[in-house]
Amino acid sequence: MVLTGKGLAKKYGSIQVLRSVDIEIPQGELITIVGPSGAGKSTLLQILGTLDKPDSGSLEILGKNPIGLAPKALAAFRNKNIGFVFQFHHLLPEFTALENVSMPGWIAGRNNETVKKEAEALLTRLGLKDRMDHKPSELSGGEQQRTSIARALINRPAIVLADEPTGNLDSKNAADLHQVFLDLRKELNQTFIIVTHNLALAAVADRVLEMKDGNLTVQTGTIHTQ
Repeated sequence: MVLTGKGLAKKYGSIQVLRSVDIEIPQGELITIVGPSGAGKSTLLQILGTLDKPDSGSLEILGKNPIGLAPKALAAFRNKNIGFVFQFHHLLPEFTALENVSMPGWIAGRNNETVKKEAEALLTRLGLKDRMDHKPSELSGGEQQRTSIARALINRPAIVLADEPTGNLDSKNAADLHQVFLDLRKELNQTFIIVTHNLALAAVADRVLEMKDGNLTVQTGTIHTQ
């Protein structure tokens, strides 16, 4: 398994957000996590991405326990092994698309020219060959999202986590993004964990998991979202 979580629990104040969640994900699987707002989906994704820590339970990613790592070592582990795609992109406004995509590679200390060439190849692969030198304010919503996907992939992470990646896109751009995820999974054998309210995106996954009241179950019937 590329990722295994057991008994993951998280509480904010008096609210129990996660209740002993178990999850196992093999390499190369594309899974979606669905459920009503407030069910704990984003909290679970934050913990799986090592951006937050559970109150209890264990997490193993690529055979390592990231929860026990010191902050600097954890940041390096995350940068190397996990890519993130967010609903609101979080691109740095003062940098071009090419620079935004290259940033994680530069932070990792990789060769500048190698990173730049890989960033150019990713942006070209995602249909942004002629938009590399544009800043985020000069890009459409779909172009910004594809830029954020390229940024998530620059260090060739084993796992890509996406939180509502189609939330701000129209139906055509959302459908195009679904195909991008499927193509990348097939080509690169990366693992995708996607939190979404988009039922069309959920439908193309290898497996759909449902969060409800802080619990995670395999989806077998109607998907309950709002």
